[in-house]
Amino acid sequence: MHSTETIRGVVGDIAHPFRTAQTTYARGDFAAGDFVVLRGGTWTDTYSRYDSFFSFCDGKGGTATNPIALMGYPGEVVNVSRPNNAGHGIHAWSVPGGFVVANLHINMNTGSTCIGWPPGASSSGNTMQNVRIVNNELYGMDEDGGGSACIEGRGQHIKVIGNYVHDNSGNGLYHGVYFDNNDGTGTSDLEIAYNRVANQKGGRGIQIYNSGTSGIDNVSVHHNLVHDIALDGILFGDSTGAGCDAYNNVVYRTGVPALQVDKTGAGCIRFNNPSLVARAFNNTFADCGIDNDGDSGGIRFEAANRVTLTNNIVLGKYWVNFGSLPTTLVATNNLWSGGGAAPSWDTNSVTTAPTFVDAANRDYHLLGASSGIDVGAATVSSLVADDFDGDPRPLGAGYDIGAYEFARTCNQASDCDAPPPCRVTAGATCNAGSCMYPAAANGMACTDDSNACTIDTCQAGTCAHTPDPACASADAGPGADGGGTHADAGVSDCCGVGPGPGADGGGTHPDAGISNGVGPGDGGTGSQGNGAAAQDGSDSGCTCSTRGARGSKDAGAFAALALVGVALVRRRRSLRADDPPRLGAICH
Repeated sequence: MHSTETIRGVVGDIAHPFRTAQTTYARGDFAAGDFVVLRGGTWTDTYSRYDSFFSFCDGKGGTATNPIALMGYPGEVVNVSRPNNAGHGIHAWSVPGGFVVANLHINMNTGSTCIGWPPGASSSGNTMQNVRIVNNELYGMDEDGGGSACIEGRGQHIKVIGNYVHDNSGNGLYHGVYFDNNDGTGTSDLEIAYNRVANQKGGRGIQIYNSGTSGIDNVSVHHNLVHDIALDGILFGDSTGAGCDAYNNVVYRTGVPALQVDKTGAGCIRFNNPSLVARAFNNTFADCGIDNDGDSGGIRFEAANRVTLTNNIVLGKYWVNFGSLPTTLVATNNLWSGGGAAPSWDTNSVTTAPTFVDAANRDYHLLGASSGIDVGAATVSSLVADDFDGDPRPLGAGYDIGAYEFARTCNQASDCDAPPPCRVTAGATCNAGSCMYPAAANGMACTDDSNACTIDTCQAGTCAHTPDPACASADAGPGADGGGTHADAGVSDCCGVGPGPGADGGGTHPDAGISNGVGPGDGGTGSQGNGAAAQDGSDSGCTCSTRGARGSKDAGAFAALALVGVALVRRRRSLRADDPPRLGAICH
């Protein structure tokens, strides 16, 4: 086996990936505009300096338009498994910002913060800038050393988009997503959107809270699904200021007693700062504060300067004032059901119980006869242009109330001929403009995603995805060209490309090593004595240091990059628009 010092990466060659993400990032020529791409498999590395899997550090960051990124290869499942009770998953310290984390599945295994950075982490003397956390699955945090969260930070121009944050906990006040202003230099322009936050023990789903010296302004919390939370679903807390908006969110089952640790009292949304100026438009709130605490309710008022509530659905106990009402409270066209008469401070209230597609199973799409259709206020139009599903608003005579805009799909049963996965046409009915499809038989094959590493079968009318053991542990065996001569034939490509004939023809390697980077393997020793060993089988992933590609030739593989919202693939020189991605790599 060659030492790590004798095997080096080749930038621009996908057949020679780097062995570790941190080593790739630490290269002297790795800079703003470059990114580390992890191939599919399970990664267990630890960067001992910060007790993390990976750390952005030593002043090496990017900019808003030229960030540094750590991401999983699009279309592949990249699992990061932290040791039990370990520190961070992804961490940052002494960097100005300008980084992206995308497409990773991080299991903290009772460890600490999934993705985050502590106060004072910025190297610029200001606060962290231009960070994007996109399309990750984050779970398994179980902290016991003080308040924290699975995603936590502070800074300016931060986006937390499309993540699945679930089954995290702690022995006290621990949250799913948490941002504060403890750097004291101003947290603002924060977007938390299209996330699912679920099964949070001890704390809140999404909390914006400041114990620093400056306010938190311009916070947008929208299109999130938040459910089964110990305390509040969404909190605009201490020192939140102007421009705090919550819209198109679906929040249900907050204040779950089984998830509470040392605190009770909960709601779907809470307002708590005397200078807070907030708007809540077109949200659906249900079963808020099921602990039945006296301070629990759908909307919790503690303190605020001005709060505007428009076009929200609130089911159950509507609201509670356990501090003071906002100095200015403007409320109109909200729908109240299940908690008695509408609040006296709401105008144009709707109190007729709405009808949903399947409220028992938490499907709060409106049915055609629902009382929330076309009766919302259009005053939200400057902020609310679509609904939770991305359908445009309004679709009918006016805005609908709640997170979902009703879209008529049928006039009669014969119109219902395009069932979704795990539903069937036989027996379909048209119910108030919506097609109702019976569930397909359990066990029927289904395909509603593009992940080749799951076995997809129908269960109770939905497509369930079970990890395919073959993807997680199978050895791909000899490379496709394993019989050819290759100067370095023993070096596994680890990035899914089988080793082929070398230019000079050193030793012959009929067992040229593992071609998928998963599981142990050895390239063997060439008959002429110059074959290099394949990757150490103790680790199952590979790192591709990616430069420069703007190109469209590999657009399918890199389609997920669009989720990041910036041109991640960028080189510090001019490239033709059709240049394919160029990947640099080796195993070491």
